[in-house]
Amino acid sequence: MPRSEQLEGGSVVVCMATYNPVPQRLARQIETLRAQTYRNWTCIISDDGSDPARLASLRDIVGDDSNFEIVPSPTNEGFYRNFERALAAGAKTGAEFVALCDQDDIWRTDKLACLVAAMRPETGLVYADVRIVDSQLDVIHDTYWVGRKNNYEDLSLLF
Repeated sequence: MPRSEQLEGGSVVVCMATYNPVPQRLARQIETLRAQTYRNWTCIISDDGSDPARLASLRDIVGDDSNFEIVPSPTNEGFYRNFERALAAGAKTGAEFVALCDQDDIWRTDKLACLVAAMRPETGLVYADVRIVDSQLDVIHDTYWVGRKNNYEDLSLLF
């Protein structure tokens, strides 16, 4: 399929890394994924050796929702390896696009729709700004770029 056709409604794999997630925060994030207006997505959840109770809670929160696949690791390998595992599993889905996700994010319902709509054939990466909030969800900063330069022209600096 030509890339220009893929941009119209390509599939998205959301790669989430978890480790001993707080059940209430994880449930909130899972609900924001389920509420996405862009419907052509799946979510790979790579769990990095969470304790049995937290892993069971993760499984309960996801339930039998076929949009989610949990990929557990028996040992804790750290943040980077956890995302690598999620990305490797995500690559097997054949999705045209990848979105990274933390276990305690809160996504706007149009996040995936906006990101996919912003893709162009010449675009290699699309990303969104974030609001920084406290535990009560009160906004601390309206943007991630407070005190940082948005080096959007240098991909290596973005990573």
